[in-house]
Amino acid sequence: MWLAGVFLLFGMAAGTCDVVMNSQALVLERRLGRSIIAGLHGMWCVGSLAAGGVGVLAAHLGIDARVHLAVVSVVLLGLGGLAGRGLLANQSSEGVPAPRRFALPSRAILAVGLVGFCGTFAEGASANWAAVYVTAVASAGPGVAAATYTVFMLCMAATRLIGDRFVRRMGAVAVVRVGGIVAAAGGVLVVAGRTPWLCMAGFALVGVGVAVVVPLVFAAAGDVGDTPGEGIAGVATITYLSGLIAPAVTGWAAGALSYPAAFAMITAIVAVMTLLAGALRPRSRAGAEEGRRLERVAG
Repeated sequence: MWLAGVFLLFGMAAGTCDVVMNSQALVLERRLGRSIIAGLHGMWCVGSLAAGGVGVLAAHLGIDARVHLAVVSVVLLGLGGLAGRGLLANQSSEGVPAPRRFALPSRAILAVGLVGFCGTFAEGASANWAAVYVTAVASAGPGVAAATYTVFMLCMAATRLIGDRFVRRMGAVAVVRVGGIVAAAGGVLVVAGRTPWLCMAGFALVGVGVAVVVPLVFAAAGDVGDTPGEGIAGVATITYLSGLIAPAVTGWAAGALSYPAAFAMITAIVAVMTLLAGALRPRSRAGAEEGRRLERVAG
């Protein structure tokens, strides 16, 4: 029971840090006058891959998990303390109210959050079930199954690291729509493919297609809330809910119907995300000015 309590506190702290980090990204974006949030989320993927590599190495060397986690915690606390000194102040404009301690999401935040819900659902389902899918449907071996997950994560990381270039050129709405089409094509390939390599290619396309959705959803959330933190907190709640239920719903659908049917459902969710991408259109003065600047660059 005490371990469950520790994980609850860990999750609360992680969620708070996510809101702060994304709010900080928006402050920095506005100071620089260009999109950078996708690349910052790309570094999250790089960190996840690095953490997995460190975990594999620790297991290979026979290091006790308690020692491994204790050392990692001390290192991360030190790095976090140093990084926190460089955070920028989020100075609100005149007339903008202070962030509320509790606020229900507005209609605009719900619209942006729904796009994030769809993108996170596809991301979470693919990350948790890709390896199982290729094993159960395409009779892949353990090595190919592990490689499928790795390829999915690498595609997400690479797309996020270069995604800001496309956002600056095309704008957030167009990037999410194109990404949705790519992810839907990947979903069709996953459902229709019956060989490990076709399924792997499908999951790679899903990774490319949904990679920048969450970063751009957070960026849009900062424009639709009364304050950036309030908007991001509301959207984060919706996207975290999606990440929580996506693996379970996918497993239930696969058990009740089939794995291809479950991923056909996910493909339909991606299609809905594509249709709703217009909710990410800039609304605030700062966001609108950035949107107009991107349109001028694209033109």
